[in-house]
Amino acid sequence: MLQTNACISMTPTTIVIIGGGCSGTLAALQIMRRVSQPALDVILVERAPTAARGLAYDPPSDRCKLNVLARGMSAFPDEQDSFLEWMRGHDPSVTGDEFISRRLYGSYLQDLLRLHATNQNGASLRVISDEVIDLLFRADTNTWDVVLKDRPALSADYCVLALGNLRRVSFCGVEVASTFYDPYKRETYESLSRADSLLILGSGLTAVDSVIEAEGSGFRGSYTMLSRHGRIPLPHEPPGDSQSSRQLPSPESLVGLSLRSLTKLVVSLAREQGSSQGLIIALRPYLREIWRNFSYLDKRRFLRHVRPIWEIHRHRIPKSHYDLLETLKRDGRLTVLAGHLKQIRRDSNGAHVKIETRGAFLERSFGGAILCAGPEGELNRVGDQLVKNILKRGVIKMGPLGLGGEVVEDAPGSSRLFMIGPLQRESLWEITAVREIREEAVKLADRLARGMTAPTQ
Repeated sequence: MLQTNACISMTPTTIVIIGGGCSGTLAALQIMRRVSQPALDVILVERAPTAARGLAYDPPSDRCKLNVLARGMSAFPDEQDSFLEWMRGHDPSVTGDEFISRRLYGSYLQDLLRLHATNQNGASLRVISDEVIDLLFRADTNTWDVVLKDRPALSADYCVLALGNLRRVSFCGVEVASTFYDPYKRETYESLSRADSLLILGSGLTAVDSVIEAEGSGFRGSYTMLSRHGRIPLPHEPPGDSQSSRQLPSPESLVGLSLRSLTKLVVSLAREQGSSQGLIIALRPYLREIWRNFSYLDKRRFLRHVRPIWEIHRHRIPKSHYDLLETLKRDGRLTVLAGHLKQIRRDSNGAHVKIETRGAFLERSFGGAILCAGPEGELNRVGDQLVKNILKRGVIKMGPLGLGGEVVEDAPGSSRLFMIGPLQRESLWEITAVREIREEAVKLADRLARGMTAPTQ
């Protein structure tokens, strides 16, 4: 990966992207492709040793697969076969109807960064391995000071916050780091391979990956998945000739529907077709506009009542993974509970918990507990120093739904500060998958291009 330890000198236009996971990488790629400003310096700052992978594409092993077929994973909306062609360069037998390793997808993004290190307009893309701990706007120069942990500050004309999914610091009243095992680390599964039982907090995609990793690492004990709804993701169905898009109302009508009306429509059409998969694929292009037009109360109702059911239909898993979970259930090794963790204590003998489920309280002990309960959306609860600093000074604000953040519009420098990726869930909801992030990356690059060519006041 491109790295430098040298001090960065100011160029006519400098864009600093903070966060080098999927969101930051896709933003950098589109800026290099779409912004024609001469002498453009794009700097991607990533705290991890390498960029492009983030948490999603740096899994413990190759056992963790993408939950989207290879043909749908291009980094570019206008080059739909980009990833598939890259894969065929490594394995000519690969088809578009396969679920590829998450690690390989991270390698694909890294290769794209190298390929776009320069462009025909003289722009350059550099990656710096460091942590951004603060942003300070200088009104006299109309620039941002990007304060790094281990190097001198960078000066930027524009900044992009691409922080990805923020990690939880606390959960159920205890410190995460000292109580739970990390689902993203190989050492977790090596440490727990001989345990007799595991508690997995959450039952979504990360929880499924944890079971896959534990099985692959030799764990032969029992699993208990605990989540509010007690449901696991549905499997992908074989591609079919879905008529969903032709049965949907016009996009204009969809965007104007209330949550109640939309729910009735989706349930009705899914029952007629015997499946929700084609319907959700057809709905997907309109989801962000639908979310924007929901009332605040409808958004709250969705998060409380509809979200658990929506997510198992929307975020599906490879059928092989689903079949493994069903086999583990039949063998008595996997139990999925609907309930809440009320207490947890970890000692040398494992994790000791109190669970509330269906009005009853259970006290159990496990060999360990893995936290897969999703990212932190309450910005005032994260441990990230940058988020703490810019939240405190009013550069960004936490959204009322607790899903992410927003740039404060009248804050100094707000017109030169952007967000992309999971931080945008508050305003967009559907912004955690490559398809939506790559589309937002195009919009971001075009906004930056317009801002650079606008006349100076």
